[in-house]
Amino acid sequence: HHQQRPLCLRDSERILFASKGLEGLSPTAKDRLYTDLMGLFAANQSQEAYALLYEFSQEMVLKLVRFHLSRSFFPIDAYDVMQEVFVNIYKYPKNFDATKGSALKNWVHSIARNNSLKVSRRAQRNQAISLISRQRDGVESALEIEDLSVANPHECSAAKEDYENLEQSWMLYLHFYAKAF
Repeated sequence: HHQQRPLCLRDSERILFASKGLEGLSPTAKDRLYTDLMGLFAANQSQEAYALLYEFSQEMVLKLVRFHLSRSFFPIDAYDVMQEVFVNIYKYPKNFDATKGSALKNWVHSIARNNSLKVSRRAQRNQAISLISRQRDGVESALEIEDLSVANPHECSAAKEDYENLEQSWMLYLHFYAKAF
């Protein structure tokens, strides 16, 4: 557990001054501003500091999330993952060390990577489960959802559409494969 120095009035004034000219700040100065805001939130649970941090850094966080999701084969909403990143930032401020200027960017990079991987794995698992459950003794059948707590009309119709799209894609693939063969 890292000891953090409490931000004094001078630090708060510097944050406010820097935030007024955010577009003109260098990347290093922006990183320092984000780190200072997170340090203020971590030290005092300042909702104002968190709101400013969210407002100022969401573009940077979204870029990190998109970078990590670029390797995923499944359509995942980067904005949803970004929201999860900010939820983690809010829930675990005690894990933050504000002593280095780019501390927030490095910390958020780890959180964004972990959340992106978690969401990608979930999407992959859901896709794999839906494909396997449609295959019974070599006969394709409709998806049967065993967990009734997740069954709803929207998910059922979305699953049916996904299956139809997969079936059409597979038939197209087989057509070109047979033609090439």
